[in-house]
Amino acid sequence: MSDHPIGTPVIDDNRAVSTVIGVVILFGFLILALSLYQVEVVPQQNTETEFQHSGEVRNDLVELRAAILQAGSIDQPQYHTVELGTTYSTRLFTINPPAPTGTIRTSEPYPITISNNSGTPEGTITIPTRFIEYQPGYNELDRSPTWYDASVLYFDARDNGGGIAVIEDQSLVDNGEVQITALQNEFRRSGTGRVTLELRPTENGTINIPEGDLTVTIPTRLSGKEYWDDEFSEVGIYTGVDTGDDSPYPNSVNALKFETVNDINVNTVGITDEPNSGPKQDVEPDESPESPPVNGDVLDDVRASELVGDTNNQQQEFEIDLGQDLDGGEEIIIDLGFNTGGITYTMGNQYAIVDGDGEVTKGGDLLTYTAGANDNAGDTITIIADKVKVGPISGELRSIEANINDESKAAEFPILNDGNFDSGEYEGGDVFVTGDVTVQEGEVISGDIDAGGDVEVKEGGEVQGSISSGGEVTVNEGGEVQGLVDADGKVTVADVTGSITAGGDVEIKEGGEVQGSISSGGEVTVNEGGGVQGSVEADGKVTVNEGGEVQGSVDADGKVTVADVTGSITAGGDVEIKEGGEVRGSISSGGEVTVNEGGEVQGSVDADGEVTVREGGEVQGEISEG
Repeated sequence: MSDHPIGTPVIDDNRAVSTVIGVVILFGFLILALSLYQVEVVPQQNTETEFQHSGEVRNDLVELRAAILQAGSIDQPQYHTVELGTTYSTRLFTINPPAPTGTIRTSEPYPITISNNSGTPEGTITIPTRFIEYQPGYNELDRSPTWYDASVLYFDARDNGGGIAVIEDQSLVDNGEVQITALQNEFRRSGTGRVTLELRPTENGTINIPEGDLTVTIPTRLSGKEYWDDEFSEVGIYTGVDTGDDSPYPNSVNALKFETVNDINVNTVGITDEPNSGPKQDVEPDESPESPPVNGDVLDDVRASELVGDTNNQQQEFEIDLGQDLDGGEEIIIDLGFNTGGITYTMGNQYAIVDGDGEVTKGGDLLTYTAGANDNAGDTITIIADKVKVGPISGELRSIEANINDESKAAEFPILNDGNFDSGEYEGGDVFVTGDVTVQEGEVISGDIDAGGDVEVKEGGEVQGSISSGGEVTVNEGGEVQGLVDADGKVTVADVTGSITAGGDVEIKEGGEVQGSISSGGEVTVNEGGGVQGSVEADGKVTVNEGGEVQGSVDADGKVTVADVTGSITAGGDVEIKEGGEVRGSISSGGEVTVNEGGEVQGSVDADGEVTVREGGEVQGEISEG
């Protein structure tokens, strides 16, 4: 036997160590690359996203300015959408900052003053107006706001040491004529989505501009040196801009002044609702007591009913709402040839007066209503045209025009296609049908929808215009309507940018949002996570479930049960504030009021019945109960 020891040799193998080191080094390079990507590339890509949005929102604001001026000048509501913010591209390994939101709001009101300096009460009038500010919330680009101010649209970097950059010049003075559009009503919206501004001209009420040489003072954020002096260097009526202590306005607002003004038009436009003060469109100076009524004073509203394409022997209804008493023998002329291509209105005794005290005759394209002795302000004159023939046209708008003295007002009406409509048939434009409309998943209708039946927008479907329905309207989750919704029946929706008017119930689905107001002939239900940015008015009960919110006021004939309401509540029945719910305004109830645990009312409570504030609930104002 050998005396040599037997042992196991030890082998020094470093191959696994080198692999680990390689992985660590590779991982380090990956982390370094991701860090550089996060620091260098992500901000650059996000800057490109913000830059693209800034161009889009600039175009939106240019169009908004045009819509404001147009709403006042043509006396018709305008609806315009602004995309407030944007979202960045989704990232797998790197991180984005919060999506940049935007805010659009109106300023405090400031008065426009028009005076003949006579010192008499009738010699001076004031009309409130507001500015509009859009404030972006970019993470990379400049956050300076854009302002709409006395018809001028400009980018304002003065708070950051810069200046102004005019986007759209003034339309305030043209050939010596002062053209004022006063903007009224408070408005504020924030977010990353789109918001629709409803721009409504005055429909009721008039004002007389003083006689003589007028001094006109208009609020502005711009000084003469910054803009107005150069712009009006050759305008004789321009006398400068008062600033600082010389300005009559607070908050560093300046006073733009004109003197010896003899030619002036004043329009008022309200956001979301009618203007709360001021004249109707195109108000002229009151020359004498015998002056004809100002535009829109007699013809408060004119409407014409829809027609069906390629159909004979139809009836069409014309309605004229009177804003002033008519003298017996006064004539309202309806121009049937105003914009009625493809429509034939037959001759002969085919026109009947349903409501009205006068007589109707036809000559050529003109239909003449001769007033009787009892055609008074607030009345509606209704005339039926019989045996109307429509040629092979559909999906188009036509219009007639009513005239009296120096007034005129047009009424648009659609030519409907007979039958139902599916978005798979869509070729662009508006959709006008007598039956139902279905917008399929992923389909987009770029115009308005006017349906005699129901309208359904399926998941992923989109309507960029408004919807008018003779039946029910359903907007499913993931579907969207950018305009208004007006239905004779029930409305069930996810996202609607405009307002909703329904003859039946209205239901806002879970997580759905209505950026306008709701007016319902039935009940209104806002489900969990649903929101209404405007007010709610209902003939029935209103229920805002936990997690739902109404930012405006609530006015209901029935019971009101709510979680969060920013405005006040007026109810014909009981009011219940849910556990943890909050009402930032006051409550007026025709029944009982109950504030549950954790509920809060920041205003007062006035109830015909008993008021119960449970433990943990709170009412900060006075309580008055029957």
